[in-house]
Amino acid sequence: MTLDPFLDENSRVLTAEAFDFVLSNELKRAVRSQNFLTLVHVEPSIREAAGGGNGERDNAVREIARLISRDVRETDLLSQTAPGRLSVVLLEN
Repeated sequence: MTLDPFLDENSRVLTAEAFDFVLSNELKRAVRSQNFLTLVHVEPSIREAAGGGNGERDNAVREIARLISRDVRETDLLSQTAPGRLSVVLLEN
């Protein structure tokens, strides 16, 4: 059982459900206040020769999330929104 229902236990990023909820609200706020936000999807490709599958791709996503989280603000959003995909929202503030 996770201690924080909004964070994924393994990767320590927002759950996909929490990400969708917050992103929806931030999009409405951006339209209302005529601000911008940046949505980035990262899908690492794993070489077939290395035998990479979804497990290796998920490991790569976790590592990329760890690296990105060092350089984004705490108010920016990170989530593994699908298997092998990291989504990042950079909010304008």
